[in-house]
Amino acid sequence: MGAYGNVSRGAWLVLLLLLAASGDGPDGTLAGAGGGDEWTAPAPSPLDGPLHLMDGEGSEEACVGQECSADFDFLMRDDNQDGRVTREEFAGQTKHVHGGATDEAFACLDTDMNGYVTREERDALKKRFFMSRLSRLSEEEVMEWLTYQKCMPTDLSRYKKRLKEAHLNGLALWEVGVKNPSLLKEEFGIVSPLQRRTIVQAICREIEGLGCLGTVIDAGKGDSSMPGVGGGSGVG
Repeated sequence: MGAYGNVSRGAWLVLLLLLAASGDGPDGTLAGAGGGDEWTAPAPSPLDGPLHLMDGEGSEEACVGQECSADFDFLMRDDNQDGRVTREEFAGQTKHVHGGATDEAFACLDTDMNGYVTREERDALKKRFFMSRLSRLSEEEVMEWLTYQKCMPTDLSRYKKRLKEAHLNGLALWEVGVKNPSLLKEEFGIVSPLQRRTIVQAICREIEGLGCLGTVIDAGKGDSSMPGVGGGSGVG
């Protein structure tokens, strides 16, 4: 038993020597020179945290979910990163900056008509869109809205098949009517600038509660009924 005990103590001695050589003591302290000094964890890398995007004024803002997508889109359009998107920046590669659907969408966003759009303006308009009756429409109701003369004062019958195949609900009209109106031509083949402009105007009227669907919905009441739409009596 004595020999066994000696071997055991020897094994422990070897283990302690190995730990000392590696720098980590058995009690979690830094062993070796200046032994007993407390071990401290390395500082976290700035890449370990959540993704951040810089806004035009240099402050950091967390980028999460839909907000991340919206801010990224705003930053991509804000060429000089001054926190403002001008009419030309909003149009981007679109050839016709003035007079078309893109120009109409910009006018919808530029609520104070000062020639540029801020994030605050965009967010305020988007909030009104979510509160509008238009955003609550189903796919079937959107098709009815698009083809009813009182709501959409232009004939879109030739594009009805492509619009129906897109399965657009009310929420999708923000993307095609305000955020990226160029999709009206690129995705649905609506070649007439006048028709594209009319569609954007109709969407913007609904956002402001001035369209055929009526006033915006009271958030407190949570009313999601659409007067006339899908009710058997036609839109409006």
